Amino acid sequence: MLQHICRLIGILFLLCYAYQFFYIPVALFRKPRPAPPVAGRPKNRYAVLICARNEATVIADLIDSIRRQTYPSELISVFVMADNCTDF
Repeated sequence: MLQHICRLIGILFLLCYAYQFFYIPVALFRKPRPAPPVAGRPKNRYAVLICARNEATVIADLIDSIRRQTYPSELISVFVMADNCTDF
């Protein structure tokens, strides 16, 4: 009786993992898809979150440095979160 249960469990495991043997040759021989053409401009938007506490003297330079990057500035949003600041 115990041998029958072990065989049944073995068959169930074999069925559960047998599909993976199909994916191995598919992954090896599949041609990679080419990336869609980009018309010279990046399309990803990025957000920069700056957590600042009493940083009034340096925050302007930091935001200016982020804006001067080679990435298009209209695709970058800068958010400054004041963390219990005492300077305004």
